[in-house]
Amino acid sequence: MKFIRKGKLADVDKLVISIVFTYLAFGIVWIFFSDHLVSTLVSNQQQFATYSSYKGWAFIVITASVLTFLLRRIFIHQLKIEQALLESEERWKFALDGTGEGVWDWNLETNQVYRSGRWHRIYGYAENEVGSAFDGRKLIHPDDLSQAISDTNDYLDGKTSDYSSEFRLLCKDGTYKWTLSRGMIVNFSPDAKPLRMIGTHVDITERKQSEAKVFQLAHYDSTTNLPNRILFYDRIEQDIKKANRSGQKVTLMFLDLDRFKEVNDTLGHHVGDLLLKQVSQRLLNCVRIADTVARFGGDEFTIILNNLNDANNIERVAQDILDKLAEPFQLANENVHITTSIGITVYPDDAVDVHGLLKNADQAMYIAKEQGRNSYYYFTASMQKIAQERI
Repeated sequence: MKFIRKGKLADVDKLVISIVFTYLAFGIVWIFFSDHLVSTLVSNQQQFATYSSYKGWAFIVITASVLTFLLRRIFIHQLKIEQALLESEERWKFALDGTGEGVWDWNLETNQVYRSGRWHRIYGYAENEVGSAFDGRKLIHPDDLSQAISDTNDYLDGKTSDYSSEFRLLCKDGTYKWTLSRGMIVNFSPDAKPLRMIGTHVDITERKQSEAKVFQLAHYDSTTNLPNRILFYDRIEQDIKKANRSGQKVTLMFLDLDRFKEVNDTLGHHVGDLLLKQVSQRLLNCVRIADTVARFGGDEFTIILNNLNDANNIERVAQDILDKLAEPFQLANENVHITTSIGITVYPDDAVDVHGLLKNADQAMYIAKEQGRNSYYYFTASMQKIAQERI
């Protein structure tokens, strides 16, 4: 990437203009004064013609010498500029390529983007295969594009002091790589309009995968792959906030599998884990994507239902769960039969915080077990005193 800064070009222009004016000035002085000088030195026309011929040759030699001197200065000056820029560019590329980062140089006036060889190697594209900023944006994952554009515009508009954005970028082979994009404006117009931006792309896929694994281990149950207790608390807190804004309700179901301990004791923990996995899948099939099914611990599960204000819809979901879990499970060549007991409570009708909702739902579930299992039971105000003594 070879370029000459505008300031250096201006210096060269000034030098060229000075040569032209010097030549014109010298020529005018020579024409007007040399003839007068020769006429004072000679006494006849023949001598004047001879000296004028010498004068012409002298003018050619002198002007050629001056021009040679000045042009040589220009060329030397130009070579020094190009050499300095080349050395600087080589050091810059060496430093950046040595870090494994792909370099990009964005001309905001033409929307053209230079991308280094390292950038093309990271994503598998041939040189110049991706030319403009528009082409580059087409490679960003659709789910990340809006945020990536917003990050760029916020920086260009001066809303943020630093530019940094993370997104998935499409590779030549059809896969996506998580990318950290960082950069800065390096050239402005006289009216402070950004003209040029330089930055880097770093492949952070491994970091993202590690973060995802850590998040998975911290927030999801390893047996069922459902949200665990930590993620359940986060989800229900967020759902309560949304309900406060929208005026909707949040329904919490607390489930406990009936006679699960007997399965573990007779068929072993391995079969018990298989049962929990199949129970989880059946529960997921009974609710919507926007709802949350979580493993609260052991054989206990929680379900968060959003925006179901009609009791008939809540009861339909509860009955569907009872029916699905009552169907036999095929586990290790054994037909296993279980049921579940469900306690139901509603925010904000029964409680205004997560702790209160959990106590209510657990108490209602306990009543469902006492009444013969394989049933659901709503929390009622009459249970309030008992609920405060449990959980």
